[in-house]
Amino acid sequence: MNEKGEQTFPNHKGHPEHEVELKSSWILISKTHLYLGAVLVFLVGMLSGGGYYYRASLNLAESLGATAVAQPSNSHPTVLVTGGLGFIGSHVVEDLIANDFNVVVYDDMSNGKNFNKDVSAVLVKDITVVNDFSYIVHKIDYIVHLAAAISVEESTRLPEKYQRINVEGSRKVLDWAAKNGVKRVITASSGATYGTPKVEDLPLREDSATGGICAYATTKFEMEQLMAQFHEQFGLKSTALRFFNVYGPRQDPHSSYSGVVSWFMEQAKINGTLKVTGDGEQYRDFVYVKDVARAIRTAMLLKDDDFDVFNVCTGVKTSINDVAVAVKTKFGSSADI
Repeated sequence: MNEKGEQTFPNHKGHPEHEVELKSSWILISKTHLYLGAVLVFLVGMLSGGGYYYRASLNLAESLGATAVAQPSNSHPTVLVTGGLGFIGSHVVEDLIANDFNVVVYDDMSNGKNFNKDVSAVLVKDITVVNDFSYIVHKIDYIVHLAAAISVEESTRLPEKYQRINVEGSRKVLDWAAKNGVKRVITASSGATYGTPKVEDLPLREDSATGGICAYATTKFEMEQLMAQFHEQFGLKSTALRFFNVYGPRQDPHSSYSGVVSWFMEQAKINGTLKVTGDGEQYRDFVYVKDVARAIRTAMLLKDDDFDVFNVCTGVKTSINDVAVAVKTKFGSSADI
C-alpha cells in the first residue's frame, strides 16, 4: 500500500498465478474495464465529468442542508448514502437513481461537491454527529456508508481523527440503522486492510491475513468488526466491501487522495512529466468506479441474513508503467515518463 492508500503488489512479473482474484462467489465486477486497451475507454468521459452533476457553491449546499426534506412521489425503496457527494459516492447515487431508488445524501462536503439534481434530499452534516433522521418524512430502507477520512498519510499524523470519523462515525450510523429497521448497511472498507502482501500470500481472498500498516487501514478493519458485532447483537444485516484501486470520472487529480490514473491524465494534458516511482513494475488491481457502484447496489440487495465481507477488485494486474504509457498514448502527449 502506498501513501495515497492504493493497494500495491510486489513485483512478480511473469507469474500470472499470483494475480489478485475475486472470491469465487463474488462475481459482480466486470473485468472488461481493467484490460489495458479498455482502460482508455473512460478517459474522455473522465475529463468532462459526465452525468447530471454540477459543482455546487457552499451557500447552495447549506441551503439544501437546511431544507432537505422531500417526500418521494413513488413507492420505490429509499437509500441513505453517506459521502454521496464524493468521487465514489456520486457514482453510487447516479447508479441508484438510474435503477429506481430514491436517494438521500448525507455529506459534509469535505471530499467532494458532486450534487445530483434528482436526489430526494441532501443533508450537509458531519458523520460524527448522526443522531436522528426523524425529520426525513420517508423511511430509509438501506444505507450505503461511504463517508470517511481517507488519507493514509494524514492518518499517521492524526490517528485520533480517523478513529473519530471512521470508527465512531460508523458506530453511530450502525446504531441508527439497527434502531430504525434498516434492511441492510453497505460500507466502504479497503484493500488496505491486507497491508502490503508478499508474493506467497497472493492471490488475496477475503480470509487472507489482515494487517493494515497505517491508522486508515486499522480503522477500516475496526469498522468491519463493529459491523460483525451489530449483526450478532441486533441482527443488523450488513456487508463490507473492500475496494482496491478505484479510478474513473470525477476523481480529482489535485487531491492528495487521488489515484495514479487521474494524476497521470492531468500531467499528460499539460505535457508534464509522468513521474513513476521506482522501476514502474509495481502491480495494482484497478477497478472502475461504475463497476464499484454496481457492486454496491448488488450487495445491497443480497438475500442472505449474514454479515459479509467481499473484495471489490478484478483479478487483473496492471503495472504503473503500463498505465503511464496508455495515458500518454491516448492523449498524444509529449510528456516524459
